[in-house]
Amino acid sequence: SEVAAGKMEQAYGYVAIIVIFSFVVVLLMNYFTMSGQRKRKK
Repeated sequence: SEVAAGKMEQAYGYVAIIVIFSFVVVLLMNYFTMSGQRKRKK
């Protein structure tokens, strides 16, 4: 792994990408569930 090789900057880069990706996925899931609920109510 990058951490074992002593490349902390690269490791932090990967962590940042994973965190941002996860955040985007959660936002998309919330958006689709909200839009799905709106369609059902009508």
